[in-house]
Amino acid sequence: MSLIPGSIPVTGFIAPTDTADTYAVTDAIYGIDGLRNVPTYTEMYDISLERRRSGMIVGVMSDNTYWKLLPSTGSNIWGIGSASNWQEFAIFGGNGVGVPNQYYIPSGEKVVVPTYSQYWIYGDLTIAGELENYGQVVIANGGLVLSGGTFSGMTGSLSFVSLGLGISSYLTSSTIGFNVNGPTLSADIIVNSITTSLLSTTAGSATAGYILSNDGVGNFTWISPSNGSSQVITRLDKNFIMSYDTSGNGQFTGLTISATPVNGCYVAVFINGQEFDVGDGVTMSTSCYFSNDGGTTARNFTSPNQVQVGDGLYWNNTWSGTDLYTSWRISLYYLT
Repeated sequence: MSLIPGSIPVTGFIAPTDTADTYAVTDAIYGIDGLRNVPTYTEMYDISLERRRSGMIVGVMSDNTYWKLLPSTGSNIWGIGSASNWQEFAIFGGNGVGVPNQYYIPSGEKVVVPTYSQYWIYGDLTIAGELENYGQVVIANGGLVLSGGTFSGMTGSLSFVSLGLGISSYLTSSTIGFNVNGPTLSADIIVNSITTSLLSTTAGSATAGYILSNDGVGNFTWISPSNGSSQVITRLDKNFIMSYDTSGNGQFTGLTISATPVNGCYVAVFINGQEFDVGDGVTMSTSCYFSNDGGTTARNFTSPNQVQVGDGLYWNNTWSGTDLYTSWRISLYYLT
């Protein structure tokens, strides 16, 4: 084997002086490539060029998002302080497979779009690897290009939409209007990237307040909430921080739900990013449940005993396999 020019030879693994030592022997902040976490976007944008490698992932703790460093090519040459060097990297729950926000899936990489999820692309979606679709893939003003890759998923759907801008017209960060089987919506469209499936209804629209519904086999439609304005899709109840430890079953987490879900809607509970099962009218044999009487009985996901605004989330360590601890993070996701 050849010597590596400019390197400092290491003949063993790096370790502390004793097995009882608890201090760290490495710090990702000072390395190159890999995964690291920084407090703010400014600190991510200011990562030195010498510590960058295309594809590295950086977590921004201020809003609990992850970002992937794009290649330094063409019009996107790396620069200190540049936000355009980074692309959001999202993880969808349910099957543990990451879904990066990308318009090109390279050879050897597999992307899974779960049921009840929507993958939006503005421009062409090129697949050299694999894409398994159990939700809905929507390609706006572009096409599906199989560059030696595969697109599969028996229950998923694939839709092509025209936003009226012309295939050659790409927006870098602008709000545009479009209509999909119902209400008029608006979304931020970014060049060759995905957007969320639903952002906000047009202000003052007669169809404002519609929600995106999935029939369980990949077909999405816009429907009106069955209970009027009292039932909403909300961005609330995300990143609730535990202020104490729980111990045992039927323990109140301190979190009360901030909105009444749509009738029949399942409310998913994530602890530190991991999903746990939620009881539907039962307090036992489930990780957690919603209650309005101190945890004695559990709410259902359907009327007449449906989960309501102000109901508390209660935790069971027997069926979840763990108690909850101070500073742990809880997020609720209202699914339809």
